[in-house]
Amino acid sequence: MSLFNTFSGKTIEQLTELQKVTISGTIKPIFYSVLCMVITSFVVMGGIKKGIEKCAKYLMPILFIILILLVIKGLTLEGAEKGLVFLFEPDFSKITSTVVFKALGQSLFDLSLGSGIMITYGSYINKKENIGIVVAQTATLNTCVSLLAGTAIFTAVFSYGVAPTSGYSLSYIVLPAVFQQMTGGYFFSILFFLLLTLAGLTTSISIIEVVVAYLIDNFKLSRLKATLIAASIICLLSIPCALSFGVMKDVMFFGKSFFNLLDFTSGNLCNPIASLLWVTFAAWYLGYKKVKDELTNSGELAAPYFPIFISIVKYVSPVVIIIVFIKGLGIF
Repeated sequence: MSLFNTFSGKTIEQLTELQKVTISGTIKPIFYSVLCMVITSFVVMGGIKKGIEKCAKYLMPILFIILILLVIKGLTLEGAEKGLVFLFEPDFSKITSTVVFKALGQSLFDLSLGSGIMITYGSYINKKENIGIVVAQTATLNTCVSLLAGTAIFTAVFSYGVAPTSGYSLSYIVLPAVFQQMTGGYFFSILFFLLLTLAGLTTSISIIEVVVAYLIDNFKLSRLKATLIAASIICLLSIPCALSFGVMKDVMFFGKSFFNLLDFTSGNLCNPIASLLWVTFAAWYLGYKKVKDELTNSGELAAPYFPIFISIVKYVSPVVIIIVFIKGLGIF
């Protein structure tokens, strides 16, 4: 739609209707779901070095360059400072227990801690790598990219006096309205949705690699077979997800659409439960010595943070994850 300038001249109300029509369709949602999985599978079939690593080497810099361009454009807009104030000026009255729990839940999701991505990718790290430094870099870069994305989005939104909102409506309704008012908006609209596409693809590549690695390790399948099996199952599950806003919107499972059921199950159940299992396994099953050997490469690398780290993993993290889990279920 960005490429063909579909948003041009449309009001917020018209863009809202366009978004509803788009996601409630049948052919297009299925087509793009399958296309996404085909591209993802193609990369994962190439293996770690020729597929995922090669893809990341190109996609990540491109993603970062696009983000920087959007940030620069946002900062040069008149009234951009309002967006910066909204994003960075602290208002401690807004920090409630709900906000804290949402932030913790977002961290679990954002850093891929509960979906096995960290463990799968971590298993490919060279033994001589300093895991502590790699982890610190990952968390820092993740936060920086989030702040850059927020800067790019909210400077643009506030510059044109549009009310900030959340969820898909910000990306697919509010921002298209902003872009068409902006000088060079056609170009920046394409860049923004390309950024979203690349971010989605890099995530889907990471997630399917977890399943593929499991199938290879436990069932001794070739990478080709493992990828085809994983992709086929995900494709089949993605079809009712894609149709949950259209022909299947009234089909309910436990009071939720198929899409919302999987979204709730993965985010509120699987993610925290898996995270709890990871920390329990590391701190209580592997134990002090094995974890320290992993982090220090059997004493070759320095890890002065280890006593604090193991205490947090052993006592603090399980409690926090359990609270996030209970909160996610709406029990309190």
